[in-house]
Amino acid sequence: MRWIRRVFTSLGVLVLGLGCGAWLLFSLPETGWKAEIIPTGSMRPAIARGSLVFMHRVPISTLHIGDVITYANPLIPGQTVTHRIIKTFLLAGRIPSFITKGDANEAADIPHSWR
Repeated sequence: MRWIRRVFTSLGVLVLGLGCGAWLLFSLPETGWKAEIIPTGSMRPAIARGSLVFMHRVPISTLHIGDVITYANPLIPGQTVTHRIIKTFLLAGRIPSFITKGDANEAADIPHSWR
């Protein structure tokens, strides 16, 4: 009986440790990682409504057509959008810009640019 209690105690400590580690990884901005729940079905079937996605900041130069990105919604402060890049271009010949679209949406989003 003692060994069963030790196994369960060890498993409990392991689960608690993993939970604390995950909490630290996704709650501290210094790690660069963030977890977010997708509130809409605009990316179906690739990402269902209510799915948990993990995000990490990457250099803009590494983004390509077909990549799924999450960005700040320029129309609604504090809201993010997770959509697929369908076109890349340089605004004014030098500012990386993207056109995105939700897989389930009929129309593309408003073009975005980052400085």
